Amino acid sequence: MLQHISWQQFLLAATLLTFLWYIGVILLLYRKELKNFLTGKKSKTEERKPEESRKETESLPVQSEEDTLMGTPRLPEGLNLMEMDKLSFAPKKAQQKEKMLGALPDLLEEMKQLFQIVKDEEGTKADFLVLLDGFKPRLSEIRTEGNEQAIREFLLEHIPFELSKKELDSLWV
Repeated sequence: MLQHISWQQFLLAATLLTFLWYIGVILLLYRKELKNFLTGKKSKTEERKPEESRKETESLPVQSEEDTLMGTPRLPEGLNLMEMDKLSFAPKKAQQKEKMLGALPDLLEEMKQLFQIVKDEEGTKADFLVLLDGFKPRLSEIRTEGNEQAIREFLLEHIPFELSKKELDSLWV
């Protein structure tokens, strides 16, 4: 049966059917655009300049929850949004260990060397306080209540002489 149709007839029929298909789609779906094209009218989007349309989109008001039809979606029960730096899957003990990797432990290591120098040179309390003044800028950088308490405890444990509360407070000023 297909032997009676030549390739030329097949391609002509396929082209005609495709052309008719697109004509039908244009007539059904793009009636307004076709009418404007045939009458020579410009559509609203063609009449605007690109700068004007950009300005209009930039100045569009942001829709609030009341303006939208359905409002903003509610999160499922038990689901919360949080900032990335507050997200942690580690238990509290691991978080404390993580805190110990940073500026505070480095500073405490340097203070241990300071204690060793004072001990080896048989330095006095005044010598120690003079050497400790070199740490003041770094101490003020990492000053938080937890760090301050940790450094106070560390100093009281490791220095060979007593420091008054006033002398400890002078470290942070």
